Amino acid sequence: MGERYQSHIMFEVKERFLQKDEKDTKEIKISVHMQWCWGDHIVRNMHRVLNTLDKSLLEYVDAESIKSYVEAIFTLNKTYCGKFYPFSVHIDDEYETFNGDSNHGWNVIKVNVDKKGKTKVASRFYDTAGNDVSNEELIAESIEEIKARPKSKENLKNIEQVKKMCTDKLFNNTTEDLQKLFNKGIE
Repeated sequence: MGERYQSHIMFEVKERFLQKDEKDTKEIKISVHMQWCWGDHIVRNMHRVLNTLDKSLLEYVDAESIKSYVEAIFTLNKTYCGKFYPFSVHIDDEYETFNGDSNHGWNVIKVNVDKKGKTKVASRFYDTAGNDVSNEELIAESIEEIKARPKSKENLKNIEQVKKMCTDKLFNNTTEDLQKLFNKGIE
């Protein structure tokens, strides 16, 4: 019930301490379900998540620590801007993007972690049919949602903030089909 949005995150981690016969990259995938997240709530929350992941230093990475870290990022959003956080956040094992319970679409985030723990973040946003959603469409949906609220100086400020957030270098910053990449190998 309610306004739902999903984020699917995959980490590609360059391993530091591997034997010669082991793969040099470990992949970790998780899916995040957000309740009461739509319009500018999506933009604000994903802006914080993308920026936090991009500035992270992840030296020792395993599936459980990544799940805890991602959950902490989403949960900490509540303290930044009280009325724009998801009502609840569920961190799940990965599931195909189309199998989520979303009525506002989803995004896929790819985080490459090099051997020193430095991150590089890519993202793509999708609608409920799995089609690409541009930054302009994210802005338009957010503005429509903001304009539905009572008029105030704060709401005018919110519109400008959303425009600035969506032009950030981390929103839709790749042409790679991250959805296809994320879904690959999930049964």
